[in-house]
Amino acid sequence: LEDLAHDAAGDLRGAEASWRLARHEHELDADTLERLCADFARAGRTDLARAANLARSRRARRDGAVAARRAATSRAVAGAEALVDGLDLDTPSAERKEQIVDRITALAGGPATDPTGERLDVDWYLACSRRLAAENDIEGLLGAIVDAALELVGARRGLLMLLDEQELEVEVARGAGGQAMPDDDASFSRTLVRRALDEGRPLVITDAARDERFVASTSISNLDLRSVMCVPFEAAEGLRGALYLDDQAEAGVFDGSDLASVRALADQAAIAINNLRRREQVEALNKRLAERVESQRDELVAVRAQWRRRGDVAPVGGLVGEAECMREVYRQVERFGPTDLPVLVTGPSGTGKDLVARALHEHSGRAEGPLVVENVAALPAQLLESEMFGHVRGAFTGADRDRPGLFAEADGGTFVLDEIGEMPLELQAKLLRVLESGEYRPVGSRRTLRADVRIVAVTNRDLAARVSEGEFREDLFYRLNAAEVRMPPLAERLDDVPLLVRHFVGLLDEKQGAVKAVGDAVLAAFMRRAWPGNVRELANEVARVYVLSGAALDDPGLVRPPSSVRRPGAGEAMPESLRLEDAERAALQRALKASGGRKDRAAELLGISRAGLNAKLKRLDIDGDASDDQG
Repeated sequence: LEDLAHDAAGDLRGAEASWRLARHEHELDADTLERLCADFARAGRTDLARAANLARSRRARRDGAVAARRAATSRAVAGAEALVDGLDLDTPSAERKEQIVDRITALAGGPATDPTGERLDVDWYLACSRRLAAENDIEGLLGAIVDAALELVGARRGLLMLLDEQELEVEVARGAGGQAMPDDDASFSRTLVRRALDEGRPLVITDAARDERFVASTSISNLDLRSVMCVPFEAAEGLRGALYLDDQAEAGVFDGSDLASVRALADQAAIAINNLRRREQVEALNKRLAERVESQRDELVAVRAQWRRRGDVAPVGGLVGEAECMREVYRQVERFGPTDLPVLVTGPSGTGKDLVARALHEHSGRAEGPLVVENVAALPAQLLESEMFGHVRGAFTGADRDRPGLFAEADGGTFVLDEIGEMPLELQAKLLRVLESGEYRPVGSRRTLRADVRIVAVTNRDLAARVSEGEFREDLFYRLNAAEVRMPPLAERLDDVPLLVRHFVGLLDEKQGAVKAVGDAVLAAFMRRAWPGNVRELANEVARVYVLSGAALDDPGLVRPPSSVRRPGAGEAMPESLRLEDAERAALQRALKASGGRKDRAAELLGISRAGLNAKLKRLDIDGDASDDQG
C-alpha cells in the first residue's frame, strides 16, 4: 500500500475500500454488485467502480453469464486505464502502465492477493482431467483441450499450437461453438505467440489495437484483434505449446481470473499430452517387440524343424553347448516338457539347473500360465509352510489377514522347488499329498483347496542317498522322480567352454553397448581350467576378464591360474588344473608327504622306481632332498 501511495498520489482510501469490497464480494449477489458499480461511477470513485466491476465480472463468470461478465470486465479495464492515466507520472511506458494496472488489480481484489475471491472450480477441473485422460489419440486430445478452454472463458476463437524444432504449427482451431475453423480463418498473431513462448509467461491484451507493445505488428492490425490471451506450456522434453484465445469484437474480455483458469488448464494439457506421447511410444515399442518375438518364434520353429530333419536336436533357450551330454538334456526337455509329469532336475551347483526348469515350463502347455520359483533352503520350516500353502487370519502371531500361498499363485502353471533335498520331513508329507491329489490346506484352515500345478524339483544333492539316510521320504522321491533331467558338470563337456565364453561375452557386450573379440590364446587359457564351480564360476571369470580387458579379450594372463580347493573329507588340496604336469606334481607332493619324506616309500606309493621318482622330481623342480629318507 505504501508503494501504491507514491504512484496514486497518496490517496489510500480508495484502495482500502476496494480491498474490503473484494474480501466480501462472495457474499454479494449480482444485482447488488451492479448497483454498487453504478453508485461508485456516479460518485466519481473510479477505483471503487473498477473494483466493483471486477467483482461483478467474477460473479457473472460463476453464474455463466458470459455477456454480463464481458461488459463488467470491459468497464473494469477502462477504470484501471483511467486510474493509470490520472497518475502524476512522466509519460509512463506501456510496460510501466501494465505493472501499475496489475498492482491496482491486486489491491482491488484480483487473484494475486485475494484470499476469499475467485477459486478454481475443483469439480470442473477433475471432470476435465478425466475427459482428457480418456482420449486415446493426440488429435482428439488437442481438440478436447481447446474445447475446454472455450468453455472455460467464453472466447470466440481458440487455437492450440505446438512448437517442435522451432516450427510453430496450429494443431487445432475452433470457433465459439466448438466448430472446426477453415485454415483461412485460423489466422493468429505469430508475434504475440512467439513472445509468450520466448518469455515463458502468459500474455493478456485487453485492446490489441491500442497496446503500445504490438503497434508495429502488422498481423495484429490486419486481424483487427481486440482481446487476446496466450498461455504457453511445456508438454514434454523438446516440445512446447501454447493456448491462444481471442475476441475480435470486444475489448477487455479476459480478466485475471480467466488467466488463472487457463493457466491451470494449460498445466493439465501439458501433463495429458506428455502422458499420451509416452503411451504411444510404449505402444509402438511393444508392437515392435511383439513383431520381433513373433519373428524369432518363427525362426526358432524353422531351426528346430531343420534340426529334426537332420536327425539332431535343437538347443534349449538359455542353455549353451553342443556336447553329447548337453544334446541329451535338450532331448529330455523336448520329451518331458509337453507332459504334466513331475520332473527332477539334478546336477552339481552352477550347471544351469534353473534354466532347465524354466525350459520345461516354456515347452509345456502351461507356458502362458504362471511360473513360480521357491528356494526351499532359504526359509525356516514354519515360514516355508505358510509361503507354500498360505495361511488364514489368526493362524499364528502376526497373521492379521488371510494370505494365499505359492501353490495358489502357481495354479494353472509350474511350481519350481529349488533345493528340494533340504525340505523338512514334516512338509514332505504335505507336498506328497498335493502331488497325489492336487489338494492342500492353508495353515490354520479347515478348508481344503485344490491347485492345478506341475512340480519341477531341483537339487544338487543325491536324493537316493538322502532316502537311505532317512532324511527324505522314499515315496516322495519316487513321485518326484517320474522323469529326471541330469545336468552334467562342466568337466564332462570342456569342448563347450569356447562356446560358453563367447556366449557370456556377447551378453556383456549387449549390456555394455560394446563389441569385444575373444582371442584364441584367451580361449585356450579358459580351457586349461577344470571349473569345479561349473558354468557359474566360468561366467564370473569371463566377466572379470571382460572388465579388465581393453577393446578385446586378448591377454591370456588375465585368466587366473588354477587354484587349489580343499574338498570335504580330503586330506589334501587337489589341483583344479587339468594339465598332466600339474596333476603329476600334486601326486608327487602328496606321496612325499604321506611317506614322511622317504623317497623309497614315496616311489612305492606311486608305483614307480626310486630312479624314476628322482627324475620326475628334477624335471618338475620339486625339492625332495629336505625330507629325504635317512638310509
